[in-house]
Formats: sequence, C-alpha cells, structure tokens
Amino acid sequence: MSITLIGVGIDTARYGHHVSFLGVDKRKAIPGFHFMESTEGYALLVGALDKLVTKFPDAKFSIRLDAAGQYAANLIRFLEALPHKASISVGQPKQNKDYKSVHFPKQKSDPVDSLACARFAVVEQPVPTSSIPRAFAELREVLSALQSQTKRTTRLVNQLHNRLSRTFPELAVLCPDLSAGCILSLLIKYPTAQKVAAASASSLSKIPYLRRERASEIHAAAKKSTASIYGPSAELIVSQLANEIIASQAFESKLETMLTNVFDALPGGNHKKILTIPGVGKLTAASIVATVVSLDRFASPDSLVNFFGVFPERVSSGTDKHGMPLPPGPAHMSKKGNDLVRKMLYMSALTAITKNPLLCSYYAKHLSRGKNGGNALGHCMRKLLHWVYAIWTTGKDFDVNYGKEQIADVAANGTQPECPSVELDKPDEIDEPSKETNTLKKSTDAPKQKKSVGRNELGSKRQAVTADDTILSSQSESVKRPKRSVAQAKELVQSSSPSGG
Repeated sequence: MSITLIGVGIDTARYGHHVSFLGVDKRKAIPGFHFMESTEGYALLVGALDKLVTKFPDAKFSIRLDAAGQYAANLIRFLEALPHKASISVGQPKQNKDYKSVHFPKQKSDPVDSLACARFAVVEQPVPTSSIPRAFAELREVLSALQSQTKRTTRLVNQLHNRLSRTFPELAVLCPDLSAGCILSLLIKYPTAQKVAAASASSLSKIPYLRRERASEIHAAAKKSTASIYGPSAELIVSQLANEIIASQAFESKLETMLTNVFDALPGGNHKKILTIPGVGKLTAASIVATVVSLDRFASPDSLVNFFGVFPERVSSGTDKHGMPLPPGPAHMSKKGNDLVRKMLYMSALTAITKNPLLCSYYAKHLSRGKNGGNALGHCMRKLLHWVYAIWTTGKDFDVNYGKEQIADVAANGTQPECPSVELDKPDEIDEPSKETNTLKKSTDAPKQKKSVGRNELGSKRQAVTADDTILSSQSESVKRPKRSVAQAKELVQSSSPSGG
C-alpha cells in the first residue's frame, strides 16, 4: 500500500497557532485554520487530522513547526502523544523565514507562514527532531530561570552603581563589589552619604561582616563626599534597590538548590559520571547536562567546546582612514554560547587546579610556556569539556591516578609531559586534535607549528585552536613573555591559586 504524505505546517504564537495542510502535489488537502492554545483549540487540530485519516486511510503526517521561543512546548508534547503516523520537526525561525521568503515573497501573515512550513515538510521531508524527556525539560526550565535571574541581579547592581554616582560616589571606589551583603546592609540603613556621615563610627562597625577599618574609611569619605543628591527621595530609591538585590540573590540561591535537586532526580546515565571529575561540582554538572541534554548531536569534543564558546575570537574586520585593512588585534574569549554555564566552567577550573593533580599539571605546563593565568585557565576550561565529553561518551569514571608518573617526572626533571587525560581504552581520543591539526603534526619529533588551523564550525571570524594547543591568547603573537620552567610554574600554582571554588 502506498503511503499518502501530508505536510502539516504550524505557525506558533503565544495565545494561538495557525495550521495548514498540503498534499504531495502541493495543493491544500483541507483548508487551514487558526486554533487557540487551549484544550478546545487542540481538539480542533485533532478533528482535522482525523478527517484527513478518514479521507486518506494510509496518510502519514510530516509536521513542521515554526517554534517561536517556548510557545510551542505544550503543542509539541501534545502532538507526540497522538496515535497518528507522524514525524515532527521543529525549525528555527530564521530558517523558516528564509524558506518562506523564497517561495512566498512579499507576503507576511500567519496563514502564509504556516503554508511555508507545510510546503517545507512535504517537499524537504526533514528529519524528526529528537524529543526532550520530561525530566530533562524540567532541568532546562530551571536553568533558564536561573540564567534570567542572574541577569536581573546584574541589572539591579548596575542601577545601584548609577544611583550611587550621585548619592555617594566614593563608596564604589572604596568597595568595588556593591553586591556584597555588608554593603547592601549598609545602604539599607544609611542609603546616602549624608546619612552615613550623620551616623556614628560605632554604628557603622556593627553592620555584619563590615570590618572596622573599612567602616572608618567609608565614614570619613561620607563626611567629605561630593554627592549632589540626598534627601528622602534618594534614600527611598537607594534602599529599595539594595533590598531588591538581596531578594534577587536569595532567589538565585533557591534556583541553584532546585537545579541540583532536579539533577539528582534524573534517571541514571553517563551524564551522572561527570561528577567524578575533581573540581566539577553538582551545580556545574547540572548546568552542562541541562544545556546539552543529548551528546549525540556533538560529533567531537571540539564541537562541544565550540558550543559553549570556550575558544579565542579575534575580530579584525574594517579599514582605517587610508583604506588599509585593520591589523588583527588580540584574541579574547568568545562571548558565544551560554554565559552562565561558561561562568560555572571558569569557577570549576579555578577549583580544579587546586584539587585535580592532572589539571594542576596542565595549568602549570601552560604557565611554563609564558602564558598568563587567565590564558592558562581558558585551556583548563577546554580540557574540562574534553573530559566531560569522554566520560559522558564512554560511561567510565574519571581516573585521577592516571598520569601521576608524568607529573612526578615534571616535578623532578622539569620536562614537558604529554597533556594529561582520562584513562580510557583509547586515551588519545579524549583530547584528539582535529583532522586539520593532524596534518600539521607530521612526526612526533617535528617542531610544533604555530599556524592557526581553521574549523568549519567556528565561522570565518573565529580564531581556531592552534596546532600546538595554544588557545585563548590574550595578547598578539608578537608579544613575548618570559618563560618559566614547569617546576617554577607548579610552585606559582601552589602559592597563588585560590583555595576554593
């Protein structure tokens, strides 16, 4: 029996959606219609699908959704539960828009958008989009809320900086971190420089966690402040901002606890194994798993690194006033990817270089090459993601004892060891360089290249990882730094590394 393919295109929106139906001949199978995001609206959609099945008993539906943010989440769950033969694909709005502009130019309406999705479904027959399990969907929801809340806290702190520039400008100089609890408590009780100056020094020193010396400095600065705004209105605005920051920080803590709880409730799998990496805490692991969900869509460790934006990016586009191309500037850490997860990876790397002997040796190796601490930490973030990929793929625990002999040789002889990695059946695959990089390394005795190797995933303006594993360079290649021995670098790590995560 031949199967009748019917394309179903749905243009999603906040309160309702529009659906169109096309046959293989690109003619409308039945008229399209608008249905609400409700039980009654979903019943209309099911009635239309049942009518098509009655008309074409061998019908198979190719459903294409133009997902507008999270507005299609409920609809996708509903469609997945239907008994009809169907494949469901979710397209990116930009991709769907480009396809519509080619086949339906100079037209913009919900019926046209859904018709374009239906045509794409029946002509292109896209691969079905993988369904996200409910437990992972909840994890993603909590992470999304946490990311929004951290941005809200940042906005509130920036607003506080703005207000204090007129009510107490000296405070931000004495205490750069205005989000500290003791400073917020101070501003709730004494919101302006005038209020601080009128208070006694002993009253300021009673604020929890505010050191007596710092309280004296703040009191002295308030007495000779250049503030131009004070009075009841300024006091109300500043104190309210401080209260909002405290409330926002408290909600962040609740969301972090909720994120770890939902992570604990996930079904068992290889994703739980990444907690065996020293330095990777439950909050970082939960954030990575919530963002990745399935590792099947990443072909290599480098693709995972690129997804989180842990690579150097150098922008050198444009010309000067003489028409000459601008020279390339220094490369900086890319801002692509999930900024909250990248921040957690950074904090995990800070912790891991003190608790993980393999990463400590890796960090010391890059310091010995003349790189600064931030640059070396960027390498460590990348190494952590390589380990995450290897452990998640193989399901084996992290072996912290692997490479201890190499570390001992470094401490004793100051020689350059191989980059440490997880002990697996094929350890070289953990931090395997790309095919382009392999072509540069013709032999193990050949000197290391410093030529950058491009990757298709990074795009034309992204700086790729170099053949000698140099990454996240913070200065141009012409700048020379003094080199340290590995032993000196390890002493520097032990003496100056932070004590906790």
